Amino acid sequence: MEWRMPESNSHIVSQSTANMRVSVNPAATATVPLSLFYGPSDYNILKKEGVG
Repeated sequence: MEWRMPESNSHIVSQSTANMRVSVNPAATATVPLSLFYGPSDYNILKKEGVG
């Protein structure tokens, strides 16, 4: 995981890049359960949406 902080005059607070590798047998049918959450860290918004 790589995190970058843009210039202070940018509207972007933080930028991240992730590179991941998952080994799966190519001869088989596979389900790889992945979950990724990017969202608000404002707890009032999360509570309103029923998260947390």
